[in-house]
Amino acid sequence: MMLDFARFHDQSQWDLQFAALEDGGHYADMLQEMGFQVTIIGQGKSRRQRIASLRQFLIDQQVQILHSHNTLSLLDGVAALRGTQTVHVNTRHGQIAGTNWRARLLYRLASSRLDRILCISEDTRRCALKDGVAESRLQTLHNGIDTGLLPEQIDWTAPRPLQAITVARLESIKDIPTMLEAIKLASNDIPDLRLQIVGDGSEMARLQDITRQSGLLDRVQFLGKRSDVPDLLQQAGFYLASSVSEGMSLAVLEAMGAGLPVITTDVGGNPEIVDSSYGYLVPAGNPRAMADAIRTLCKCQNEWGSLGQMARKRVLEHFNAARMLRDYEQVYDECLKAKS
Repeated sequence: MMLDFARFHDQSQWDLQFAALEDGGHYADMLQEMGFQVTIIGQGKSRRQRIASLRQFLIDQQVQILHSHNTLSLLDGVAALRGTQTVHVNTRHGQIAGTNWRARLLYRLASSRLDRILCISEDTRRCALKDGVAESRLQTLHNGIDTGLLPEQIDWTAPRPLQAITVARLESIKDIPTMLEAIKLASNDIPDLRLQIVGDGSEMARLQDITRQSGLLDRVQFLGKRSDVPDLLQQAGFYLASSVSEGMSLAVLEAMGAGLPVITTDVGGNPEIVDSSYGYLVPAGNPRAMADAIRTLCKCQNEWGSLGQMARKRVLEHFNAARMLRDYEQVYDECLKAKS
């Protein structure tokens, strides 16, 4: 999302400053390559020192709006802005604001100091309400992707292979074992079915073991991290995702933007992205339901082009990053006017 802000913000109106509480990581490097300075606020510091450094940074840069993301930066931002008139908006990306009642209470109290909490899906908004955040402070603002990176031309009549693809961090929350079991079940009826798994993570070795033990070595290919994901999506037939928890899946949006039909779990914001005109929603952790969806989709292989067209149209019209930035900037304007 930070890269989208850098690319699409209205430069005539907004001067962006980027700060990271800890190590900025890969995205900080990319922002710097785009010409933006990234300030590391609190690496190696105690929380009190980090908050003091953040407050001084906001004063030095004459920041009018602090836009924090998720819980840690929300809490530090509220503490750093105490006694000021600086606008503070927060984007809530995930479903979990705390792992125990004390953390959730702290989140609720801190949230009362914010001007707006922007939720990336209606599901995330419902989670915020359950955490006790006042409804008047909440607004849903869907994520978007850079549609300029999508293929300009797609041959919708070209035959597509019986090949699924998924792009994911290989962590437990993505529940790739369910996907592997679904592929095993569906392949009994679809001998040519194949799956490519793009990504890396702590579950890689375990997933490779499951693949081997399940007799799927000739069907499943682990590609690791790749820089040519758009090309790989173009070569696939459809997209699979099996997450047990999700905010708003950018990977699903990118697959839809590339013109792929989608099978994914009905968690988080997925039902707000995928509908039955171009995809299937299945219960999380249910390999048989996913296998049934794969069988159904593969029976209409000649319709994948038209399904992909509808998926792509949905992304271009409702989930593009340029639109997202205009919505964020409107929120900024509204909050500044309310404070003046």
